[in-house]
Amino acid sequence: MPKAPACGEQQIPIRFEIVERLAAQRSIDLQSASLETLDQLWDIAKGQ
Repeated sequence: MPKAPACGEQQIPIRFEIVERLAAQRSIDLQSASLETLDQLWDIAKGQ
């Protein structure tokens, strides 16, 4: 199976950092957040 491009692999940790920052700014607890909320944060992070 072909390996994903390196730039894509680097994007994921950055997106997680953005999701964590967005959650903190919005007072969202990631441990108890709904899947819908996490998905919304992920979509925002992808746009940045």
